[in-house]
Amino acid sequence: MSFVGSQYRIEVEGQEFFIDLLFHRRKLRSLVAVELKVSNFKSEYVGKMQCYLAVSDDTVRLKDENPSIGVIICKSKKQDRCRICTEGDE
Repeated sequence: MSFVGSQYRIEVEGQEFFIDLLFHRRKLRSLVAVELKVSNFKSEYVGKMQCYLAVSDDTVRLKDENPSIGVIICKSKKQDRCRICTEGDE
């Protein structure tokens, strides 16, 4: 895994967002976005990550690479809430 950046800046319609950590996984040929949260899991973290992944895929990912992967690391997680928020995601 290669380190791409910390507080990696992306822009959507003139508004800046920052991905905590961005890596590139060579074997998967995919970007990996990591968000670090000091609080318990919140469902809005999933929506924020999905936005980051969509923008990364549109602006950073190369055409021959696989879709980006998102990882949200929280202080603790509520298993059922995580499952419900990510149901249907591949």
